[in-house]
Amino acid sequence: NDQGTHQEFSSPKTPQQNGIVEWKNRVVQEMARVMLHNKKMPKSFWGEAVNTACHTLNRVYFRPDSKQTPYELWRGKKPVVKYFRIFGSDCYILRDRENLEKFDAKSDKGYFLGYSSTSRAYRVYNLRTKTVMESSNVVINDELSSENHSENSSPIQEKLWKLMIHFLLILWGSIVRKSYCC
Repeated sequence: NDQGTHQEFSSPKTPQQNGIVEWKNRVVQEMARVMLHNKKMPKSFWGEAVNTACHTLNRVYFRPDSKQTPYELWRGKKPVVKYFRIFGSDCYILRDRENLEKFDAKSDKGYFLGYSSTSRAYRVYNLRTKTVMESSNVVINDELSSENHSENSSPIQEKLWKLMIHFLLILWGSIVRKSYCC
């Protein structure tokens, strides 16, 4: 209170009272929905999609009042984004955590799910073990010509996904600008 801040409460079950926050949450939710549907991933990976959407927004979205990303404001340095990959892409995970025999496969097939919050590793779903794991020894095939997890997808859908992300970032920016001017 002596710093000029005060706490306000809203009525339960009335999201319209939290307009700005609800819009921001909706943008993240829509990004996650698009990522899941683009690669025909199961809905059970919704949490991974939301984490990846937040990770991406924090590193690529410029705040209108400062021309910096949230990552820059928090860490004091520009984010590196060259490691970004397409959610749900096929990947191969090196089997470096198990003792292999001479003719065993050295990698497992999986799907890229996102980025580790505690290290420089990727989060991947291993198809052989049916587990989500973190590993930096991953080769990700995220080219536009790669096949999705359905025979009905095409490179055009990949381009539409990127376009959708672009528009969602624009929408996010307009929401934040409204929150600072009103």
